[in-house]
Amino acid sequence: MKKHFHLFVNCFLTLKKRNHKKMAKHSTINYEALKAHQNEDPFIKELFLKTKAVYTAYHDLLGDLVSTKATKKGTVLSFYNYLKTLRSKLKEWDLEVQRVLKEGTPEYVAIFPNGKSFILQGTQEQIMAKFSGFYTNVLLNSGLAAITDDVSLHYQSLQTIYGSKNEKLSKTNTSTTDLDKAYDQMGKTLYCNMLMLIVHFVDNPVNVENYFDMTLLRTPQKHSKKDNAYKLPLPANSIRIADIGFSIGDTLLIINNGTNSISFYAAATADAATPAILNEIAPGEELEITAASLGAPNNKFLIFVNTSLTDEGEVEIVLI
Repeated sequence: MKKHFHLFVNCFLTLKKRNHKKMAKHSTINYEALKAHQNEDPFIKELFLKTKAVYTAYHDLLGDLVSTKATKKGTVLSFYNYLKTLRSKLKEWDLEVQRVLKEGTPEYVAIFPNGKSFILQGTQEQIMAKFSGFYTNVLLNSGLAAITDDVSLHYQSLQTIYGSKNEKLSKTNTSTTDLDKAYDQMGKTLYCNMLMLIVHFVDNPVNVENYFDMTLLRTPQKHSKKDNAYKLPLPANSIRIADIGFSIGDTLLIINNGTNSISFYAAATADAATPAILNEIAPGEELEITAASLGAPNNKFLIFVNTSLTDEGEVEIVLI
């Protein structure tokens, strides 16, 4: 693949939306290459040591965030799973309440103002508020002493789970802010490394290829062949057919100009069933694919899928 260096744009920070999967991949390629060659060249060793601090900080935060999000997800799931237990307990408590208070009386309605199921409906905050009210009403009625301890125990358990969820959420938000800063710093460091390595290997610039994924260092084809580009808008949650023809010998460059991943496939007819496995392009990335691999000449239709329920997308297609 011919490589056209585009030095005046930081190719590591060109996406509209931060892509940690991509940054993790390309930072690791550069870091490991510098590490492997550090003993061969003092310049490379110095560059490796400078990169190491930034790389470690970014990847440590990335690992922490992934772990924290997983823990938060588990904690939120625990809250809703616990509601299943409370639904059963509310039925048990209701039987005890009816032994003391006749259903439908003002005293009974004071315990269950809108029925049992209403207590566990709504957002987590609403559920906590309503269950707190139920707990307080039970405590205030001396005739319900038989269930007071059990209600208190489950109320405390619900508070613990809810509090844990909020703590994880707070940590996640903080980690995200720190990670965004580390992401930007990692991108700047990789860009500096690229420029410094080009200067270092000025007599043999092909050596730079040993330190990066070279697809990043190409000028995107959409800049060099813009006149031949075909743009296809993709409304949210849509399937669109590209109005572009291709033959078996062609190669297509497909560029995702949107902020969400886009899937695509080729088919023999416009109404063909969507296959189980689709090609996918991450936001801000480009993909070269041959018409032959798409099934040409039998497959004549290039079909794109935007699965986002809220965001529009756009792809750009160039025959190269």
